[in-house]
Amino acid sequence: MPLRLALLAATLCLTACESGFVAVPDASESTAINAARMSCSRPYILTQDCSNTAGALGRFEIDDVAMKSAANAAGDRFVVFADSKRSTEKKSNRAYLALKEQLLANEFEILTVEPIARADKLIGYAVKTDKPSYEFITSLR
Repeated sequence: MPLRLALLAATLCLTACESGFVAVPDASESTAINAARMSCSRPYILTQDCSNTAGALGRFEIDDVAMKSAANAAGDRFVVFADSKRSTEKKSNRAYLALKEQLLANEFEILTVEPIARADKLIGYAVKTDKPSYEFITSLR
């Protein structure tokens, strides 16, 4: 096996084997947020489209990928989840990547990306942008 391929395989295994899931490369350096301990006030204060009983309420779709979101008051930190009764790692990654593409195309810079997991299953991402982006996200509804 060529060295580069071996290093890539080892890196993916470290991400997947350590956490039980494979997150997008943007989140590879971040520790996963435990969804069981999340609320609208933990680990971030989310005041837009957030319910402590129902979770993220902001529903929208990009390129046939349904997603839901919630954000902080400033709109520069948000969470995004695949909007599906059977949310999977693949759907969560597709949701993030579709939204990332829209954000970058509209001159938002993504500063941090943290995976959100429940029982070692990836269910979404917490994202911080360089400037308020949630108003733009809500315009996608």
